[in-house]
Amino acid sequence: MAEDIDDDDSESFVGSLSGFDPITEGKEYLFSESPVPIYSATGFLKSQWRSDGYPDLTLPFSESYINSRSSTRSCENAWSVGDTDDVTTAGGSIAATVQKVSSNSAIFVEDGQVIPSTTLNDIASTWESTIFPTVTGYFGSAPDVDNTCQIEIVIFSIDGGGGIGGYFVPGLSSSKESVFMDIDDLSWRNTILAHEFQHLLHNARDPFEYIWIDEGAADMAAYLCFGVTSSLTGHANAWSENSNMSVRWWNQRIADYGAGFLFLMYLSDKLGGASAISALVADTDTGGKGIEDLASNPLPGSTPIGTTMSDIFANFTLAVSIDSGQGAFGFSNLDLSTGCIAAYVCKAQMSGFNDQWVNPWTSPLQELEGWGMRAYKFNQGSGAPLNIMVQPSEFGFEGALLAKDSSTGSWSMSRMRVDPVTGSVTGLIHDFGTDVDEVWMTTWYESAVDDCDYNYATCGITSGSYPTATATVQAMLVTDPAEVSI
Repeated sequence: MAEDIDDDDSESFVGSLSGFDPITEGKEYLFSESPVPIYSATGFLKSQWRSDGYPDLTLPFSESYINSRSSTRSCENAWSVGDTDDVTTAGGSIAATVQKVSSNSAIFVEDGQVIPSTTLNDIASTWESTIFPTVTGYFGSAPDVDNTCQIEIVIFSIDGGGGIGGYFVPGLSSSKESVFMDIDDLSWRNTILAHEFQHLLHNARDPFEYIWIDEGAADMAAYLCFGVTSSLTGHANAWSENSNMSVRWWNQRIADYGAGFLFLMYLSDKLGGASAISALVADTDTGGKGIEDLASNPLPGSTPIGTTMSDIFANFTLAVSIDSGQGAFGFSNLDLSTGCIAAYVCKAQMSGFNDQWVNPWTSPLQELEGWGMRAYKFNQGSGAPLNIMVQPSEFGFEGALLAKDSSTGSWSMSRMRVDPVTGSVTGLIHDFGTDVDEVWMTTWYESAVDDCDYNYATCGITSGSYPTATATVQAMLVTDPAEVSI
């Protein structure tokens, strides 16, 4: 029976849901059939915790914390069925009773609320068979600051059906491990638990991580546990249809979730699967620096994708554009469709295409956010060299070319040249239409401001907004030999 382990909860920084608007400030969960949107309030609560200076911050996997523990994990405070407690939530304290326990959970139900035993049994069974092993397998073992060896799953009345479905309170993580769920949204309990449990694990190791990575990982956790849903495809495809939107700027847009999910899935696929993601979460370096750390220390079976964010992003842009089975240029853990339809996660949609070469081809003037991308496809060449140029409004643009061998079908990749004076990006493909039958070009804007949550000063933004730029793309066949005057 757990005793006195919640004494400090009332003094912890819990945050408040007063004024919380789920539609604009929440994260919609990945459900396939929910008639009304259901949202996580974790991001809202974590923003409050961060703004207050991370009060009561505990890093349970740090060497200093481990050395401070009086004993090894003992489970001496484990909860039992029938135990009662005054549980601190983001809406105040509630009286609750443990109605089910399993090897790695204690399920609390608010007093006065009734949940059928079959539902409680299903929650415990799915937790032990799917959610707990899958999520800890990818995002690291569970902390145990309260010596219960259990994750508290607290089910209570929050706001009726829809709206807030659940949350994790980072300010309570110094005293317990718990996730919270609305009793009126229990039909969607599995995804809620997988999502919030990822947030709990991530916060225990890297509480300062940028939101785009943490939320991408939360979508990834739900996908790993329960597969593709229409909400997941909605998140991913919102970015694939607008891939000029930044991967590294979190601005609470649906596409932001999809960008983080796709990028995390790419890292998992190429750099070592579950072990790679566990290493990324455990690395207290944040954003691109943590990703570079991971790529610089490849795990067995990794596919080389570069060790700088520039090179990693170059390979990602090509993979998400063509989804080839070759090397770095596709996903083996996702099957990306060409068109964006509800049942499938789709490839990044082309921003331009040309197969008629009577005249040079020019794209419209197109906008990109920092660390957003655009993809272009070219075919039906004559055998003459294909010259491609990106003319940007700002310095910082990069580009990559992917050429398909006509006889073998294999792809070869090259980075484009950046003119240090004008910032223009150029590339040349020889034998276009003979030895090479298809060319893809991706371009992106490597803004100096990169990883960013909203427009906080910590991102280096003191005024204005996240960087954007524009560019036009020109492509033409080189049919006339160069003339040299002497």
